[in-house]
Parts: sequence; structure tokens; C-alpha cells
Amino acid sequence: MMFCIPSSWVHHLMSKEKLIKEIDDAVLWYDMKYLLGEDSEGDKPETCMVPDYTVRAFKDVEQEYLEIFEKYKVL
Repeated sequence: MMFCIPSSWVHHLMSKEKLIKEIDDAVLWYDMKYLLGEDSEGDKPETCMVPDYTVRAFKDVEQEYLEIFEKYKVL
């Protein structure tokens, strides 16, 4: 399907995929370290915030999610 994408968009899409992979790898590093207690490969990723792994009641997390969803949803 790559041939259906205008060539001017290919670089932009590849950059997006790279960014998504970097974010995914960073989250995986923290998950392995703090949820599973495993040493992760590579150096600690640079992040703009430290993930919060505090165990919370599902109902509280769900309520927070719904509030954030309502705040940022696009009509």
C-alpha cells in the first residue's frame, strides 16, 4: 500500500513511526524495571515525566480516564 501514499508524506510517516517506536521502547523499559523488577537492556530512556506505577482501584482510574477523555475529546 506504500504506493498509494504521496511521496511527500512518506518521510513524515516514517518519522512518526520512529517516534512511536521510541516512546514504546521507553515505556517498555520502565515497565520491565518497575512492574516486573527486571533489568532492562540499554540506558534509562530520557522522558519528560516519570511513569507512576502506584496501584489504584480500577474505579478511580476509570473515573480519571473519563474526566481526561471529556476534557480533550474532539466534537
